[in-house]
Amino acid sequence: MATATLAGAAFAMLGPLTTLVMDAAGWSKLLIGANAAMHGLGIFLVAPLVSMLLHRLRASGTMQLALWVAVAGTLAMPLSVAPASWFPLRLLVGAAAGLLFVISEASVNAMAPERSRGRIIGLYATLFSLGYAGGPLVVALAGHEGWPPFVLAGAILLTGLVPARLAKAADRALGERERPHGGALGTLTRTPLPIATILVFGMVEAAFFALLPLWGLAVGLTERLSAVLLTVWIAGNIVLQIPIGWLGDRIGRRRVLALCLVTGAAALTALHFLATVPAVLWGLLALAGAAMGALYTLSLALLGQAFRGPEQAAANTAFIVTFEVGVVLGPALGGLATHLLGAEALLLATVLPMVLLLLALPRLRSPIA
Repeated sequence: MATATLAGAAFAMLGPLTTLVMDAAGWSKLLIGANAAMHGLGIFLVAPLVSMLLHRLRASGTMQLALWVAVAGTLAMPLSVAPASWFPLRLLVGAAAGLLFVISEASVNAMAPERSRGRIIGLYATLFSLGYAGGPLVVALAGHEGWPPFVLAGAILLTGLVPARLAKAADRALGERERPHGGALGTLTRTPLPIATILVFGMVEAAFFALLPLWGLAVGLTERLSAVLLTVWIAGNIVLQIPIGWLGDRIGRRRVLALCLVTGAAALTALHFLATVPAVLWGLLALAGAAMGALYTLSLALLGQAFRGPEQAAANTAFIVTFEVGVVLGPALGGLATHLLGAEALLLATVLPMVLLLLALPRLRSPIA
């Protein structure tokens, strides 16, 4: 958890930091967007290597390797702010991030007792969200000029080596040097519910991060208030993940998942019509953020019910690859909806995949739920 939290803060720094540096260097908006996409595509580069690396280096060694690669890529960025160097560097850092989160999530899931899995995953999600929310604040304080912010991000990543080196329990939980029995794609048929859920989560989360400020402007909010919308969304996500995980442990994760889908869809639908009422706006947005954040917590906990040992890492690879597919699809579909119907249509466009998942729940049966 500590490794993922620190790494999350560093990678969250790199998002706005690299955007600001590229903009100052005169890059076009198209190139900036394409370069940012390299980070998410990194998981596709490293996914075929996860089982081999885990077999040879075990969990703690693989996390340390990912951190060292991320440090090297981060520190190389200020050497030349040119597309020819930054596109492969962003892909490399993204691959390291994907590898790190596959192993850290799988390790936490493998070590969590079933009776308290939801609460533990909720704690993991809360800490990671706090780290991710803190990264952009560091950029705001440190600025984006020269080497210092990149060195600071690299230093945070290096700090993550300390808990990674101590994570020997993860080696045992993921089967040490055993080889997994199936690849990442083979896990999809065993876990249709968490895979479908993380796809929807990735779509909604990415669409909101890309387009929510534009929605705020379209419904008449000031630029400052529109910028705060994401903070409120994330705050709801952070505050309620542990209670939602606990509730899933008590009454069943599938049941709580359905409740969160209903709550999130209802909150966003109401927000579409009540956005001009300030008190209602913030409350509904925080509630929707909590419900959407719960999709990650509950889907990861459901995934942990089905797999043991080295299969955890293979399953988590499929999990994160699916999330990244959602990250690509969400802004694209949300952007199309807002282009055709106006920015006000964003909320209803994000409700659609949630409703489809809710309707599909009875068919997404598997041995785990």
